[in-house]
Amino acid sequence: MKSKLKILILALSVAAAGACGDGNQDSSLRANAEGVSEFQANILNEGELTFSGYEKAMLATTECIREGGHKVADLELLDETFYAFSVEGSGPEVDAIVGTCEAEFSGEIQKVWANQNAAEPENESAFYQSVADCLRENGMEISDSSPGALAAAQATDEALYLSCFDAALTS
Repeated sequence: MKSKLKILILALSVAAAGACGDGNQDSSLRANAEGVSEFQANILNEGELTFSGYEKAMLATTECIREGGHKVADLELLDETFYAFSVEGSGPEVDAIVGTCEAEFSGEIQKVWANQNAAEPENESAFYQSVADCLRENGMEISDSSPGALAAAQATDEALYLSCFDAALTS
């Protein structure tokens, strides 16, 4: 059975909405680099997380998963900003290798990248509403377009959720 596991961080906007910036990106990145793997710390300690650094981390993550014996689709660039990929299979073994590889190569970098590229609050609301509308149009009952309701929708039908998420990103 092929199960899509897209690493996109739905919590992108959720994490970013709670992030406070002091305008000093360099000190913020250095703080994020504390307590992470050497690989991620080296990227974050450069003072600015560039697309190239983000891409390097995501490529290393997918390569790690492949080396762990799992088939991984090539990275897919969504909305010219965020990478997603799918892993063939599902279950605890897949979750464990993805978690291990993200912890080593991209976990903190994904959070920093999401914070840097968060939607403006007015756009964020419209984005969430677009995802919720798509879910409803495809037969899913969803109470509202809050991040919590969308997370519950993802847990209910991940394939439909990801399809709607992708559609909202490209609209």
